[in-house]
Amino acid sequence: VKTDVAGRGGDAAFEVAGMLPGEPLFVPRPGGAEEDDGVLLSMGTDPDGGSSLYVLAAQDMRLLAQCRSPVPLPAGFHGCWLEEGGGS
Repeated sequence: VKTDVAGRGGDAAFEVAGMLPGEPLFVPRPGGAEEDDGVLLSMGTDPDGGSSLYVLAAQDMRLLAQCRSPVPLPAGFHGCWLEEGGGS
């Protein structure tokens, strides 16, 4: 759910029936000028018990891509993004 606290009518939601969404991560578009110019990445537990990475447009919560994991991941699974050559 995206809530527009500035009152500009930008509320939006993304839902897949039966999917348990994980905590989203905002990834800004390089060179982006707007506050929500980028994508949201969220792991989700799918209705069949599998796992998918959902990629959403941050502006309107539109689904851009879904990548199914070859193995189920536990709900609440967290990752860590490191720059190339970065340590642990």
